[in-house]
Amino acid sequence: MKKIFKQYILALACASMLLTACTSDFLDEVNPNQQTPSTFWTSEENVEKGLSAVYNPIRRKMYGYYGGFESALHYQMRADDCYPVRGEEAMIWEVLSFTNTPNTGTGLWGYIYTGIQLANEFLYNAPNVKMDQAKLDQMLGEAYFMRGFWYFRVRTDFNEGVIRLLPSSIDNEAYGLSTPEEVLDQAIADLTEAKKRLPETRPTGENGRVTKYAAQAMLGKALLWKGDYAAA
Repeated sequence: MKKIFKQYILALACASMLLTACTSDFLDEVNPNQQTPSTFWTSEENVEKGLSAVYNPIRRKMYGYYGGFESALHYQMRADDCYPVRGEEAMIWEVLSFTNTPNTGTGLWGYIYTGIQLANEFLYNAPNVKMDQAKLDQMLGEAYFMRGFWYFRVRTDFNEGVIRLLPSSIDNEAYGLSTPEEVLDQAIADLTEAKKRLPETRPTGENGRVTKYAAQAMLGKALLWKGDYAAA
C-alpha cells in the first residue's frame, strides 16, 4: 500500500511538470504571405523596400496626358489658361468646383494621404532596425522630404488638411482639419529636417533619389508661399 501511494505521488509530480512545460507557442505561426510591422521591419534590405514604397505615390504625378493630368486639373484649369469640359471626365468638375463626394477620398486627396501614410510608416518603424546609422539618416531624410512634399500639396491643392504624423495603425483618431498655416508649417518643418539629413550628391546608381538641393528648392518654395521671403 505504501509503495502504491509513493508511485501515485510520483505520477502526480511528473504530470504537473508536463503540464507546466507545455505551451501553445508551437501553434503560433507567421503567415509568410501577410507581412506585419513586426515581421517586415527587421533588416536593412526591408528598410530599402519600405523606402521604395514611400517614393511610389509620386508616380501618380505622371498619370495621364503625358504627365499633365493632375497639373491640368489643379493649376491650368483653375486659371484662365484653358477651360474644362464637363462631359470629358466626371471628376474634373468636382475638383475644379471644390465639391466633395463619397468618392473624394479615392481621388487626388486620397493619393496624397497615401503618400503621407507611407512616409509615416517609414519614419516610425525604420529607426528601430539595426543598420548603418549614416545610411539610415539619409533614408529618413528622404521620407521627411516626401512627407513635406505631400503636405505642401495639401496646402496648395486643398488649402486645409488633416495633419497626421504617425501611421494609422498607431494613431487612427479622426482629427479635424488644420488651418492652411498649420499645414504649410508642417511641410516646412519636414523639408527643413530633410535638408539636414540628405546628401548633396548621389552616385549614378541612385539617380532620381532626392538630394539636399531638392529639399532646399522645395523648402524655398514653401517659404515663399508662407510669405517669409527673407528665409526663402
